[in-house]
Amino acid sequence: MKKTRLVWILTGLVVLVTVVLILFLPNPHDLLVGKAKVEQLPEGQDILGNAWTEIQSVQKGDAFLYIVEVLYNPSQVSGVDRDSLDTAVNLEPFEVRNIEEKEFNLDSGARVYQRQYEIQLMNGETEHLYEFPTIVVLYELRYADGFAETSVMPEPIYVSTRLQEGMYEMISALGQGYDPLRPLEGKIEDVSQNRLPWILWILGGFLVALTVVDLRLRVIPQWKEQEREVKKTKMSEALRQAYRSLDEKAAIGAEPKGLLYQMDYILKIVLVQRENAGWLEEPNLDLVSDEIKASVISLFEKCQNAYGIEEIKQKDVDEALKELKKILSFYFEGEMEEWKA
Repeated sequence: MKKTRLVWILTGLVVLVTVVLILFLPNPHDLLVGKAKVEQLPEGQDILGNAWTEIQSVQKGDAFLYIVEVLYNPSQVSGVDRDSLDTAVNLEPFEVRNIEEKEFNLDSGARVYQRQYEIQLMNGETEHLYEFPTIVVLYELRYADGFAETSVMPEPIYVSTRLQEGMYEMISALGQGYDPLRPLEGKIEDVSQNRLPWILWILGGFLVALTVVDLRLRVIPQWKEQEREVKKTKMSEALRQAYRSLDEKAAIGAEPKGLLYQMDYILKIVLVQRENAGWLEEPNLDLVSDEIKASVISLFEKCQNAYGIEEIKQKDVDEALKELKKILSFYFEGEMEEWKA
C-alpha cells in the first residue's frame, strides 16, 4: 500500500513539473527576438543598424513583426539614444499594436540593442509595396561628448488583399508560385499544442486532488492512529509502573497521604492523557464521560484533601482505591490485571 501511494505521489509531482516547464519555457515562435540579423560588425566599423520585417509580404489586417536593430562595439559606443529612436521610426500607415525592447551580447563581442514592433495595416492600399523612411539612430561615443548618428535603411513590405476562405489552399495545390500570398507564421496555430497545457493542467489537478484525498482519508488518519498508539503505549507503561507501586504500598499499609498522592498522580495521567503529566497540571473535569464523572470528582476531591493539614482516615483511602480501580477499569478495561504482573 505504501509503495502504491508513493507511486501516485511521484506521478503527480512529475506531471506538475512537466506542466510548469511547458508553461515557462520560451515559446519557439518568440525566438526571433534576441537573435541578431548580423552576428558581427564589419571590420573597422563600430556601429551598424538594420531594420527589417519577419516576412516580405502580408495580407491586409495581418499582424507581423518589424524589427529595428543596432549592433555596436561596447568598447567604443556607450549605447543607443532610445528617446530619439521613438521619433525616428515612422511606420505609417501601419498601426503599432505592441513594442518590445531587448539588449544582449553576442559571442563576437558586439552588443545588440533590438526593438520589435508588432504592426498591421488596417486602412491603406493593397497589392502595394510599402517602403519606410530612413531611420536616423543617435548613439553616444564612450570617449567623446555628445551624440553621433548613423542611418538605417528599412526593408520594404508587400501588402496583398486577404484571400477568401479556401482560396489559399486552392492556389497552393495548383503550385502557381503565389509566394507573397502565403499566410504569416504568426497566424498558424497548432491546436494540439494549445490544448496540451490544458490537458496536463487537468491531469495534474486530478492527480493532486487524488493525492490530497488519499492523504486526508487514509495517510493522515493512519499517522494519527499510529501516534495515538505510541502515546497509549507510553502512557500505559507509566500507569502500569505507578499502579504496581500503589498496589504494593497499599498491601503493606503505607501512609494514607502518600497513597493519595500516588492516586492523584495516576488520576492526572489518565485525565490529561499524557505519560509525563505534571503535578501542577489540572485536568479538565468537564471533558470526563458522564458514566464515570461522579467517581472522578469524588477521587479528585479526596486527593486534594490529602494536601491539607487534616488527618486522612483509612476509610477514605479504601474508598479512593475502589474509585480509582473503577476509573481505570473504565479507561483500560482488561489491562489492569497485567499491570500487577
